[in-house]
Amino acid sequence: MDRGPLVPVPNAALARAPLEVWADSLLEEVPYELEDLRGDLLLECYAEPAVTDGTPPVYSRQVRLPGK
Repeated sequence: MDRGPLVPVPNAALARAPLEVWADSLLEEVPYELEDLRGDLLLECYAEPAVTDGTPPVYSRQVRLPGK
């Protein structure tokens, strides 16, 4: 899968919890939602909606997709 377009984190989600809590919750669901995929999934969150190469993420976490 390629990087694709950036998708904003819902404002309502950030009103209830910090970015790290929202992202960790999202990543807990991913293996069940993408159960037919195998490999690593990298989630990176940026402060700005338009990033350039070399812009460091404010949050980054990688999870393993078990695949079938």
